[in-house]
Amino acid sequence: MHTKTASQMTETEWRAWQADILTDRATTLRNQAKTLLDQAADCEAHANDLRAQNAAGTS
Repeated sequence: MHTKTASQMTETEWRAWQADILTDRATTLRNQAKTLLDQAADCEAHANDLRAQNAAGTS
């Protein structure tokens, strides 16, 4: 299939193309956010472990 350049697209085609790009970007950002939230939870868990060791007097 021939790919049109942006200047060859109708307004409807251009909006659909932009919507697809934005949807893909949103998915990427959601995946990155999930990764960051998982990393933050891991950091908090490790910090809590270290605090518990200090509270127990463990060296």
